[in-house]
Amino acid sequence: MPHSHRITTLLLITKCSLFQTISCNLRKQLLVIVRTLVKVPIQEGKGNFTTIPMTYTKLLSVLLHKSFVAICPMKPQQPLFSKNYDPNATCEYHGGAKGHSIEKCIPLKYKVQSLIDSGWLIFKEDKPSIEDNPLWGA
Repeated sequence: MPHSHRITTLLLITKCSLFQTISCNLRKQLLVIVRTLVKVPIQEGKGNFTTIPMTYTKLLSVLLHKSFVAICPMKPQQPLFSKNYDPNATCEYHGGAKGHSIEKCIPLKYKVQSLIDSGWLIFKEDKPSIEDNPLWGA
């Protein structure tokens, strides 16, 4: 299967409304299986994320309202924490789990980037435009 068809297949699966209704952990397991079958590499580490015009805290509430994401509870981290572990920070995306803030939540940033890349999440400038609103020039 050509690489572009594999990625299209993966995007179609993740856009499916049924896929969005299953639990976060089951979704992750399913994506690993699908990526293995279609040989799409799993992104590791910190990536280059599109700058968004709002905080991730505010964006999360919008994404939850539109059912683009679901809260993914995380087990409490055990000792031998990563160097970025912050015991005073909590992440709403991970059900209030301690260790990082939502603004530093890498899984959420990957999810948002995936929504942007697939065209499901688009940010538009909030300024007057004759092209977007022809009555503005009238």
